[in-house]
Amino acid sequence: MSIMSTPTGRIVPFAVFALTLCAVLASGLVAGGVVPSARAEGALSWSHYVVTRFGTEADIPSSFIAQDAPDAGDGRTFLSPDGSGEIRIYGSFNVLSDTMKAYQEEQLGYMQSAGFTLKRQQQGENWFVLAGVEGADVVYLFVKHGKECGPELMHHMRLKYPSSNMAEWKPIIARTIQSLSGPCP
Repeated sequence: MSIMSTPTGRIVPFAVFALTLCAVLASGLVAGGVVPSARAEGALSWSHYVVTRFGTEADIPSSFIAQDAPDAGDGRTFLSPDGSGEIRIYGSFNVLSDTMKAYQEEQLGYMQSAGFTLKRQQQGENWFVLAGVEGADVVYLFVKHGKECGPELMHHMRLKYPSSNMAEWKPIIARTIQSLSGPCP
């Protein structure tokens, strides 16, 4: 079981922390409350996706539509059935940064140059989350690496969805975060 320390120093299992983090992030990203969901997590069926090149893997709702893989073979984008949201699962080598914090700052810079406004960020020993908005969409980036190997190979999950669909995406965020994993290089 993976554990981590909260900002208050409390040690919690990573899965519990991830689910709590999802709730905290979701509640602070959109003004005006949440829209009731027509789909509960129990109603979703899931598929497991693996990026062959990097070994990055995660669960994706089965109803999401896989887009063509990039020529580099570094991941894949999955569109929601109505096309309004997307999940990207991908891996990458950390070639420009030598620390997790530096990599986080690099990713934030890329996102801000594309119009992203940061609302929340959090970092653990081997992971970080950047959450915010891009226009009317919520954008959520979760990045981690294997604790035993350091930040040479990063495993990413990026979600983008309309802020009006917050309730529908909460179980998707929770499940995808829990399932994101990958090997050491």
